[in-house]
Amino acid sequence: MNNKNFIFLPGTKEDIEELLDLYNQYWQILIGVIKFTLEDFNNIFSTPGFVMENSINVVKTKEGDIIGSVMVSDLDNPPIHPSMYGCVREGYERQGIGTYLINWGEKRARQAIERCPPNARVSMYIEAAPSHEVSPSTEIIR
Repeated sequence: MNNKNFIFLPGTKEDIEELLDLYNQYWQILIGVIKFTLEDFNNIFSTPGFVMENSINVVKTKEGDIIGSVMVSDLDNPPIHPSMYGCVREGYERQGIGTYLINWGEKRARQAIERCPPNARVSMYIEAAPSHEVSPSTEIIR
């Protein structure tokens, strides 16, 4: 994505608290709960084999605020179901950020294929909502 208003880069350990805020704000709006703790994120990001810089991509404003992120996890052996989790901060939707993140995540998830048996069916799990708007499915949960 070529956008002079945003910066696209790998996630780092220095981003953990801001990523926690981003994901919790996203889930709070979507389903009304705080889904993660700092301990959860520290555990996820320190899992053996998980390399943040290769598995997380963030989008920042020129001021350095994280407004979008995607994380790919493919640590199973074999990794036949790599998982992708992503979100965009409220107020920044519909600017191509989510599309960029999903495309990055799909490309990153494809790296798992080479570590799978030759005839394995590999499929990616994606956890992301199309917008922060209340949908019929979120109403069922409430």
